[in-house]
Amino acid sequence: MRGKILTFFLIAISVSQCFGFGLSFGEDGGIDVRIIAVVGNRPILSTELDQTVLAMGYQLPKDSSDFYQLYASVLQDLINEELIYQSALEESLEIDDATIQSEFSARWDSLVAKYGGEKNLADTLAKEGLSISEFKHKVKEQVRTGMLKQLYIQKHIGFVEISDEDVKKFYEQNKDSLGEYPAQAHLYAILIAPPDDSLLWMSALRRANDIIEKLNSGERFAEVAEKFSDDPATKSLGGKIGKFALADLPENFRNAVEKMKTGEHSMPIKGDEGYHILKLLSRKDNTVEIAHIFLKKPSPQEGAHQIALSIYDSLKAGADFSDFVKKYSADSISAEAGGEVGWYPLSYIEQVASLLDSSSDIGVQSSEDNEAKWYNKILPPIPEQNGWVIYRISGIKSAEPLNLETHGDIIREMARRDAFNKKLKKILKNLREQIFVEIRDEKIKEFMKE
Repeated sequence: MRGKILTFFLIAISVSQCFGFGLSFGEDGGIDVRIIAVVGNRPILSTELDQTVLAMGYQLPKDSSDFYQLYASVLQDLINEELIYQSALEESLEIDDATIQSEFSARWDSLVAKYGGEKNLADTLAKEGLSISEFKHKVKEQVRTGMLKQLYIQKHIGFVEISDEDVKKFYEQNKDSLGEYPAQAHLYAILIAPPDDSLLWMSALRRANDIIEKLNSGERFAEVAEKFSDDPATKSLGGKIGKFALADLPENFRNAVEKMKTGEHSMPIKGDEGYHILKLLSRKDNTVEIAHIFLKKPSPQEGAHQIALSIYDSLKAGADFSDFVKKYSADSISAEAGGEVGWYPLSYIEQVASLLDSSSDIGVQSSEDNEAKWYNKILPPIPEQNGWVIYRISGIKSAEPLNLETHGDIIREMARRDAFNKKLKKILKNLREQIFVEIRDEKIKEFMKE
């Protein structure tokens, strides 16, 4: 449910790439990598702290006090995690390789699917200065350390059980500060999964055939190339790709060009990444000058997006939502319920709306006066990890104060977390007495809580 180019996970482990941000940005404009804290024998660098702040999506406060308050809070979390990790190592806790590999494989497959294949992920990583093998190692190591910390917490805290009396006591002590249960939107969804590779090739071929129709109707090749070609290096040149010896051309290109007269264009020719339409500009002996219009095969995610946009247009024109759920939704569980996925915080819809193009006219407002505007509202396609989703909003519940009668399960979970946090806080206090911890940044130190 995120539309960002880089996932939190990718940002979070690319620590070495984070410079010139926050604490690592010197007053003279240069890079200033410093040791901010030491836990045991491991330093926490300013770049690591900066990267964590960036990965969590925080905006850097302009006010100096707020800035250091934020960094102090994040640093405290890093210190706590390191205390738990070092304690897990000290107790010789281990996770077997098969469990680590299983968790790693699940994360890796999910990440690859999000980027529409390993090649797309590799291209993104290359921009971050990482190779696939380096990234896999980092991911696997993060999985291992994360599971070790979880194992330590399970060993020393486990699942915290609380009684009904504990819940009532928690509620009475905190009811004035629990806040409201947020406004909710009742959603129906159509999940469009990435199509098979054969369908992606068909999509590219349809575009190529559309181009052929334009050329056959008299449109100029150079103008069509400039407008429709997916080759950014040649489209502004009218598609010109240069002069070549016939023998140097790929076989399928050479076979087409040998049959063409100067000024003629070919039918679509399948390449490694899409379809090419060639035009023979000149021929001299065995040397030819050619231009092309390239129609790239869409990535799986792009293919799903194209389908989703087509469905969205049909829904806006009045098509029945439930019919499209039955025909297209890849989520079998919600499809059986006519697409119903339940109640979600209205704030999520507002966040989604902020990521969508303003011309989509979402009109997201949470006031009761505008609830009528929500009924049957169709949201434009939203990127998901495993495709694209189209939501229909069927109703709105206004925000209301939390109370035991209506929100008992939520308050019970809040009480359980409160009890868990108290136990964890006690453990961390004991660990800080056993493991050396030093805050070296004096400004941040002023804002650290004991």
